[in-house]
Amino acid sequence: MLDIDLLVQQLRSQGHQIDSVIRVPENAGDFEFLIDGRLLTLSDVRGELEQDQARRTH
Repeated sequence: MLDIDLLVQQLRSQGHQIDSVIRVPENAGDFEFLIDGRLLTLSDVRGELEQDQARRTH
């Protein structure tokens, strides 16, 4: 199961502004996030967190 609260907490700890989390219909990909003024899918959010991690380790 997906822990949306944990994702939001991680994004905020990386300095991102989370305006909203939107649950979308089952056939549309489950969730969308309004982050830093951009509408992102769950896959996009994972990529954002991976980029944040890469920046912190370099």
